[in-house]
Amino acid sequence: KAAYYDTRLTEMIYRKLSPHTGGMVGITTNATMTNAGEARVRGIELSFETALTSWLRAMGSYTYTDSKITRDESGTDLQGKILRYVPKNMAFLGLDAHWQDWRAQINTTYTGLQYSNEDNSDVVKNVFGGVSKYWLTNLRVSYQINKNFKAAVAINNLFDKKYYEYYLMPGRNAAIELSASF
Repeated sequence: KAAYYDTRLTEMIYRKLSPHTGGMVGITTNATMTNAGEARVRGIELSFETALTSWLRAMGSYTYTDSKITRDESGTDLQGKILRYVPKNMAFLGLDAHWQDWRAQINTTYTGLQYSNEDNSDVVKNVFGGVSKYWLTNLRVSYQINKNFKAAVAINNLFDKKYYEYYLMPGRNAAIELSASF
């Protein structure tokens, strides 16, 4: 599958950053919500899903996104900057195995470089306040106990990848689930 998208944003509210002149220690900027003007987001997504065997499916996708502020009314010279938290490249690969009452899913996602500052000034990578590009892998195994009950174990960030989206994001974590449907 292939998809192309072209989105225009008008009257877009964005943060206007200005130097902090107050007396608070460690605070260097003030952020005020303001109308930043207009932006354009366009890109392409390519995806596939296929049966490898009678019990195993594979799926994947790649997304390329070009995002830019096309008009800046905030007075902060944002025109031409990339939108915050919009990575240019993203990818996904997954396997889904289903055998009798068991099901296992493993997937990995890639998130390319993305900015957390409006002016794209956060260029220091893999630190607090900075940005990261990263792969995350998740695993889920479930068992259908009977027609009404299912048990599952999920492990997110399987390889305990350290990454930042301004803040340090969670490391490996797990969940146990028991669900019922009638």
